[in-house]
Amino acid sequence: MRTLTTMQVRGLRGQRFDASLTGADLWAGPNGAGKSTHLDAVTLGLRGAAQTPTDPARVYLGPEPSGHVTLTFGTSHSVHRDLALGPATAAARKVDGVADAVAGGHLTRWDLADFAALTDAGRAKILNAICDAAGAAGAWTVDRIGGHLREAVGIPAGHVLADLLRVVPPWGPSVGEWLGQSLEWVRGEYTAANAAVKQAAAQAAPDGGEEEAPWGDLAMHRVRSAALNNELCALADSLASVEAEIRRATAAREEGERLATDVGLAEDALAATEASLVALRATLRPGPAPAAEPTASDAVAAARAATRCAVEQEGAAVLAARLLERRLAGAQAAEHTLRALAGQAGGACHHCGATDPLGLVERADRADTETVETADLLDDAQAREAQARRTYRQARAAEDAAGDALRNVQEANRAAAVSARGYADRIAEHEGYVAQRREALARATEAMVAWQRRQGEPATAGPVGDLAVLRAQHAATTRDLGKTRDLVEAHVRRAERQRAQQDAIARRETAAARFASVRALGEALKSLQAAIAAEAYQPIQDAADALLTEAGLTLRVLFRSEADWGATDARGYRPFWALSDSERAIVGAALAVAFARLSGSPWPAVLLDRLEVVDADHLPGVLRALAAGAQRGDWQFLGALVATDPAAVPQVEGLAVHWLGPQA
Repeated sequence: MRTLTTMQVRGLRGQRFDASLTGADLWAGPNGAGKSTHLDAVTLGLRGAAQTPTDPARVYLGPEPSGHVTLTFGTSHSVHRDLALGPATAAARKVDGVADAVAGGHLTRWDLADFAALTDAGRAKILNAICDAAGAAGAWTVDRIGGHLREAVGIPAGHVLADLLRVVPPWGPSVGEWLGQSLEWVRGEYTAANAAVKQAAAQAAPDGGEEEAPWGDLAMHRVRSAALNNELCALADSLASVEAEIRRATAAREEGERLATDVGLAEDALAATEASLVALRATLRPGPAPAAEPTASDAVAAARAATRCAVEQEGAAVLAARLLERRLAGAQAAEHTLRALAGQAGGACHHCGATDPLGLVERADRADTETVETADLLDDAQAREAQARRTYRQARAAEDAAGDALRNVQEANRAAAVSARGYADRIAEHEGYVAQRREALARATEAMVAWQRRQGEPATAGPVGDLAVLRAQHAATTRDLGKTRDLVEAHVRRAERQRAQQDAIARRETAAARFASVRALGEALKSLQAAIAAEAYQPIQDAADALLTEAGLTLRVLFRSEADWGATDARGYRPFWALSDSERAIVGAALAVAFARLSGSPWPAVLLDRLEVVDADHLPGVLRALAAGAQRGDWQFLGALVATDPAAVPQVEGLAVHWLGPQA
């Protein structure tokens, strides 16, 4: 057996220490003294630090672990780990390989902190691996397991057991895992078979009691149904023939009524149209004779000539007035000039001594006289111009009046012509209407005569009476046929219900047989599990119980399955979760010893923390048994115990106690 002799720790949780080990070592001291750090140094050196707080197999130091751990086994083997290296690095994987080669690949934490917290499936993997390592489950071969199941189930291997072996082939990774998968399959089949039994039983149960059998025989009712159906078809043909004849007579009568109505309407329309023509002729009269249009045209021409003459007179008057205006302006300018020159002379002439030698004053007087005369002539000319303009306006008004009169005459002539044409057109239109009404009356009368020739004698009431009888016969036959068909369907439904009930009873029996087989297989698997557990888990129980016996305890470990395990004593069996804290710590220590001894590891180590949980009456015996096994070389024990006084730590032969608290 390989033994851990020394460990060197640097920087783990801020601590630095070297420890020499004897094979059975116990660190004791108050809380915070570093006891758990010594144990954690071993697991950290072999497995490294956890990356997450939920890792059940490693110690979590935080997101950035640090420190160095060196473990020395004997004189030739050592493991050195830098805790800052992540598990995915090549250096960390190399250290993992060295640790597995020196100490072995342990299946669980040495203190079993992860074992109790695992699921049933996870715990089963550890137990099955330990059993396989101990060789306890190797005796259960395929033939032995098959024989055990066939004997327990009592059915041939080709029934439910064959279904199980087809779905869950033997044996998978281990017998224990196969048993777990098989029991899971059986639980599902049990639920399905139970549901199938209930469904089949519900279908097989009669609904409301036995139904009274219908009257008569099914074959008789089918023959009668066929006969009634033929009779009904014949009646339907007769009924259709009579109804067709009645429809023809009804259509002929309706046609005669329509033709008579058409004749009456044509006669009324002709009378109304002729009366309208007479009234139109009485009310319409030709328009008056056309007016004398040439006279109006001559009046317009005369008015236009008078207008042209007035325009010429006005032009002459305007021209004379403009000439007189220029003449008046010239006379006024000459008078002004002559008087200005006469004023400038101012006295007698120096040459001849005359007062007005040039006659300027006289000439100015004559110019003034001419100005007055010209002004009078201009007034007359302007009066003639105004008179000419009045004459022009009067001539223009006369011309417009003559034009209006001409247009009125022309419009009156056109209206008279239109009136004459409208009178003739309306009379001709109404005469056309009268002719159309006469033609329509002739056609309606001809159609009525033709219909009367086709009809001859009026139809009798015979078909109507036949129709009533046929309808009554058809209704009665239809009722008889419906009743007969109801009887046939009742017979058929009763036969189908009987067949369905027989099928449901057969399915119920099949489902019940399947249910019984599945239940028997489940019981057989449970008995097989108990038998395998008795053999496979027995070495674990024996190794654990050996420690408990050596410790002087009456508590014994019991494994029923990976989901059902605990301990027994004078009070009987109690599952692990129902044990006290002290009992759970004792059972955990015993299982740690058993796992270490049976795992085949080169370094069977038992690392136990928080041993203060064990009752004070039982702790010395547990420590004595652990130290004795270490002295025999069965395992190496490393433990931690909370104590405030060195004197309170039990003194056990072969156990080295390392006090980490203050010295007394």
